[in-house]
Amino acid sequence: MFKSFYGLTFNPFDKSLPESYAFGSKDFKQMLSRLDYLKNTRGIGLFTAPPGMGKTFALRCFAKNLNPNLFRLSYICLSTVSVSEFYHQFAFELGLDYSTKKSVMFRNIQEQLFHLLKEKRKTFVQK
Repeated sequence: MFKSFYGLTFNPFDKSLPESYAFGSKDFKQMLSRLDYLKNTRGIGLFTAPPGMGKTFALRCFAKNLNPNLFRLSYICLSTVSVSEFYHQFAFELGLDYSTKKSVMFRNIQEQLFHLLKEKRKTFVQK
């Protein structure tokens, strides 16, 4: 309905929108720049915005340019999880068995990330 009203040929909010359709707004470029900084410094970042603002799309655009030989990419989209649930999901993404104790999971995750970096020369990127 809104496509015909606004004269659009496609749904700009479709989850399968190709990355080539990205509009290089100031906010979009800023997010890509910050993601690139986090990639280069091996940092941790948090991006928040209301639904439909393009967070996932920007992450897809960023991820498309990562060399799979140098980076291992994972995506956890649930934002309303507890710390323990996040650790469980993170451990699962790394292929680890997870414990009921947060401290054990945290240590296992750290060891696996260190192994990926030092032994396999891969930086883990969590979207």
